[in-house]
Amino acid sequence: MPLVNDHFECHSARDAEEAVVVVGGEVDLAAVWDLWWCIEEIRGDRWPLTIDMSGVTFIDSAGVHLLVRAHQAQQAIDRPFVVRSPSPEVMSVLRITGLDTVFDIERDGSPVP
Repeated sequence: MPLVNDHFECHSARDAEEAVVVVGGEVDLAAVWDLWWCIEEIRGDRWPLTIDMSGVTFIDSAGVHLLVRAHQAQQAIDRPFVVRSPSPEVMSVLRITGLDTVFDIERDGSPVP
């Protein structure tokens, strides 16, 4: 079920290969619980989890913390966690925090070196 407000949206889908959460807008303190709900609704023990962040225009420390929690949850069940197509704003924050070396990051389906 999609979640949408004036500054944030997310929706999720799962197929035979992965669970995908597509995020847009601002991922801040006001949005993190909605995003966590979106992730937990779709995440399962059998699927890799992919977070498509191509539509994210802003991410703060609460949003970064949520990504770390989602990554840790996937590690706990030995399943991949991928950040797909991070917007320039997201990629900048991932580089500053060093998370670009922790998360698997894909751009257009290809890993980012």
